[in-house]
Amino acid sequence: MQYSTYEPRSGAQLLEWMTREISLIDLAVVVQGADAELTRWAANITREGLSRAYLAWQPDELTEALASELEIDKFDFVCGPAPVTDLPWVEVQRALAEQDIDGAIELAHAGVAATDRGNTIDAAAAFVRSLEDAIV
Repeated sequence: MQYSTYEPRSGAQLLEWMTREISLIDLAVVVQGADAELTRWAANITREGLSRAYLAWQPDELTEALASELEIDKFDFVCGPAPVTDLPWVEVQRALAEQDIDGAIELAHAGVAATDRGNTIDAAAAFVRSLEDAIV
């Protein structure tokens, strides 16, 4: 799975970047916390063969008002540890690789349970399998 990040842009430059990037991919995943304008563009740009997912790691923070502002209902599905809208939902469990744990961070404050820690490769493979099942 290839991925691309973006440099902060807005307006016409963001639209140009989105159009170029989306023309090359089959799945666009917007992670909760991404810029609102980027999220809305991803929700509204469509192309045959393109699936759009919104990844909500903290579903309890996605209020109805915020979901409406971000136009989450226009995504093909939402994924995360719990359902957040009436959209099709794909369960994806949080995982934090052992090497990414900072001893100074209280895991409970980071929203990560002891059971959410694991092997990075296994977590990435499970994530890809979940998304593959959703878009087939």
